[in-house]
Amino acid sequence: MISLRLLKTKERYTSLSLLGHAPTSLGKMGENLLCAGVSALSQSCFLYLQKKELLREVTWQKGKLEFEISSPCLESEVALDILLTGMQDLKKQYPEWIDIYIGEENGT
Repeated sequence: MISLRLLKTKERYTSLSLLGHAPTSLGKMGENLLCAGVSALSQSCFLYLQKKELLREVTWQKGKLEFEISSPCLESEVALDILLTGMQDLKKQYPEWIDIYIGEENGT
C-alpha cells in the first residue's frame, strides 16, 4: 500500500508524507509500473522543491519520503498540485493500492 498525506493551511500545502511500496504482484523491482509512476512523480516534485530551496525536515529513504515546506508559496503549491493530480490518476487505476489524505495543518 502506498499512502500519500498532504497537510495544508487554508492557503498552501505545508508538508508531505509518502510511505509504502507497490506490491510485487504488480511486477518485480524494475518492472512495476505503479512503483515507477509514484517514483517519477514524487522524485520530480522533491527535486524541484529542493532546487528552489523550499524544503526543510527532509526524510528520504526506501519506501519513505517526508518533508515540510519552509516557505509555502505559489511554486510549492503548483509542484504539490501536480504530484497530487498524478497520484489521483494512479489511484483511479490502482484504487486498492493507493491511499490519499489531505488535511489541515492543525490536525483535522
